[in-house]
Amino acid sequence: MLRGFGFRVRKWYFDCVTEDGTAFIGYAAQVGIGPFRATLQSMLWSPEDAPTSSRWTATPSRLPRLSDRGVIWVSPRLGVRGSWLGDSSPIRRILLQTSSHRVEWRCHLPACDVDLECDAGRIRGAGYAEELLLRGRPEGLPLRELRWGRFGATGHHVVWIEWRGPSPLRLVVSNGGEEPAVRVDEREVRFSTGALSLEESRLIRSGSVTGAAFDGLPGLRRLAPRRWDDWIEDKWLSRGRLSRKDGSVVEGWAIHERVRWP
Repeated sequence: MLRGFGFRVRKWYFDCVTEDGTAFIGYAAQVGIGPFRATLQSMLWSPEDAPTSSRWTATPSRLPRLSDRGVIWVSPRLGVRGSWLGDSSPIRRILLQTSSHRVEWRCHLPACDVDLECDAGRIRGAGYAEELLLRGRPEGLPLRELRWGRFGATGHHVVWIEWRGPSPLRLVVSNGGEEPAVRVDEREVRFSTGALSLEESRLIRSGSVTGAAFDGLPGLRRLAPRRWDDWIEDKWLSRGRLSRKDGSVVEGWAIHERVRWP
């Protein structure tokens, strides 16, 4: 039996970017610590010409559901009702398996069409949807820095993950195929068949990963280690320019982040 499995997280991530650069990001997570269980949901709204706004809720609610063509997410407390639909091939990987931790990544839709309604109105654009399953306490994960991102353009998508620390990992998936990665940072993702430059970056969030969630759920804060508040996330929206070895170049939007552990 694996140690540390009293802690478990099932986390969904969604995003959508409109043609003019307005970004929507949504999270829905179920967190369990021993017998304690909580559902957390949040959204970020980052218009092209205004500051980012956010909202959290810890009210028990249903998690998103898979449909024949994608994912449906309805959160009455956040005022969100949306569909992420597409036919891009899903990606599934076990990112970590040890005696005390298991991390499974399920990228359901690396590229899709999004139609959603929220307080800001109706939004349509290009998006992405994934699910992450974690067993074991996060503060014991063998990594110190995480880089993640996704890029989408007509007919093309790229997703990348890099872990830095005791158990390093570097993964790039382009149009459904895994590619040997050469470089991953905030300015460029370079892999065997191409390079993605990240330009005109706009910071849409910077701060503690857990602070807002714990402020809305004091019971979870009492059970969690203090150092969780020291996990710092920077999240950007960038113009992406994908250059491939065959000479083709496509442009689109990228959402990417860096998380640093203490």
